[in-house]
Amino acid sequence: MLHYPGDHLLVSVVIIIVSLYSWLWLNENLKFETTIRNQMEAIMEKEMNYPKIKKERPDKMAKFGYKDVIILLGLVALIAIWNS
Repeated sequence: MLHYPGDHLLVSVVIIIVSLYSWLWLNENLKFETTIRNQMEAIMEKEMNYPKIKKERPDKMAKFGYKDVIILLGLVALIAIWNS
């Protein structure tokens, strides 16, 4: 698949850049989601006396998430490139 000198390195750099950008993008979005969820939680509890939303917080319960999967996919791609 990769025939020229430096191909492995070039593809590896691209994989690292895309993985890092994806991880940072997801990190930022998850922070926004948490902020919005906290605001919704406060409104629901205050205005509607509805505390159930606190129990349904995937951001608090998740053990493995989007950011971890991005890192895992990047590592698997790097391993596949260097073993080809």
